[in-house]
Amino acid sequence: MDVASVESQLDDAIVCSVCMETIEDDKCILPGCGHKFHCVCMLNFAQYDTKCPTCRQQPVGVILRKHAEHDSGIAQLDVIRDRLTEARRVWTRYVKKRSACIRKHPEMCELNTNIRMLKNEIDAQTRTTQQCFNKKCNTLWKVDDELQVHKRVLTALERKHRRLKKKLKDSLHSHIGPEPDPRSPIFMLPE
Repeated sequence: MDVASVESQLDDAIVCSVCMETIEDDKCILPGCGHKFHCVCMLNFAQYDTKCPTCRQQPVGVILRKHAEHDSGIAQLDVIRDRLTEARRVWTRYVKKRSACIRKHPEMCELNTNIRMLKNEIDAQTRTTQQCFNKKCNTLWKVDDELQVHKRVLTALERKHRRLKKKLKDSLHSHIGPEPDPRSPIFMLPE
């Protein structure tokens, strides 16, 4: 693949204007303007502003909340929080009753012990099976000629991809400055 075709592909790539990364799978298309973003990026952005980050238009069908609706949303959160607290209480009471009942009845206690032992055996066998599978895959990965060819091609493509990304990043850095640090406090969501 030559540089001209790579540059053509980069020009054709759709870039999320929130995170500035290429959109491959997870895309969200805003109704009305049709601009595309990563779904996660758009959901995070929409927490602060409902307008399109690219053209600043209000998407078709988006209804803005009024202050009173915001207060009712807070009230709904309180109801949800209360229901979760009650559900935890109910579940805790059930677990205590269940444990007490199992301890009182020898046949249930034996069943519970057998279930735990079988679960431990299943977990151990699952780990062993996974280890065997990984070992077989690693062996096959190292000795199969066809896989070796694909591995070399993949490695070369990944290396080329990293070089092009670094070249673009360096070029952007010289034109617009360094990219913001995502660990910076301004990017942290409020708790």
